[in-house]
Amino acid sequence: MHEFPKLNKRTRKREFSLYTEEERSAVVYYWLFSRKGFRELDTLCLGLDGRESHGWQSMGVAHYLGLDETHHGFFIQATPSYALTTLLLHRKVDPAFSLIYCYLRDWFVQHPQSDDLTEELAKEKDPDYHTDRVEASYWIKETLLSKAPQQEIDKKLLNLLSIDASDQTVKLGSKRYYYSKGALKQAVKYLYDFQCQICSTRIYRPGWVKTLSREEQWEFLNADAHHIQPLSQEGPDSLTNLLCLCPSCHRRFHTKQFTLLEHNYKVGCEDQVLHRSWEVLTKHPIQLTKT
Repeated sequence: MHEFPKLNKRTRKREFSLYTEEERSAVVYYWLFSRKGFRELDTLCLGLDGRESHGWQSMGVAHYLGLDETHHGFFIQATPSYALTTLLLHRKVDPAFSLIYCYLRDWFVQHPQSDDLTEELAKEKDPDYHTDRVEASYWIKETLLSKAPQQEIDKKLLNLLSIDASDQTVKLGSKRYYYSKGALKQAVKYLYDFQCQICSTRIYRPGWVKTLSREEQWEFLNADAHHIQPLSQEGPDSLTNLLCLCPSCHRRFHTKQFTLLEHNYKVGCEDQVLHRSWEVLTKHPIQLTKT
């Protein structure tokens, strides 16, 4: 089979933002594994009348990911394992390949066609390949941080303080954009470069070197995002309600060993067992109580 064509991404995001992960997965699968046109995909994948929608909705989804006519039916004769392996091999070239991989993987998991989809290839247990996380990372890098100089990264990430949770949009300049549902969790990790706000621990993966750019280093770091007021207890889904934590500190908040406190306009952490406290690393405003 020929080399997978280079992605040709478009900047228009409106159609992509309107549909669910499952609907996007269907568009990706049928565009790569069939010769069905966009009018047919609007009907088959998005529940529209393709004669009236003219295929613009599925086309918008595909084009935002960089899929165009050169990719149409590319994997018709391929096995699921071959297609997924091909996409994984290209993920370092462009982050969109990771997202296309996730959508295609999700389709095959829901619609099994063969037994060659191994656990390692599916990567369902690998948090770095959870669709919402990959989707959020892609949105942040392609929309929020697009062409941003290194010194502007924090400022761009802090734009997420201006979200409107009612319609899941954020104001960037004079326009409002839909943001991916996992964007806030990823943003707080990126803001702190995956450094725990409590103990300053940073978890590295093989491949990390200091000479990489800030955004490149993120690919080799790991951390958790913690909601201060749990969403299950009506805590706000906002950047001010999130902390970047290492897994150990994260567990200590959930066992109530750690609690947050505010003193002299500074946020601190108190260990309820060892009876000591210290100041929390803060680069964004933190809300300790529900408003």
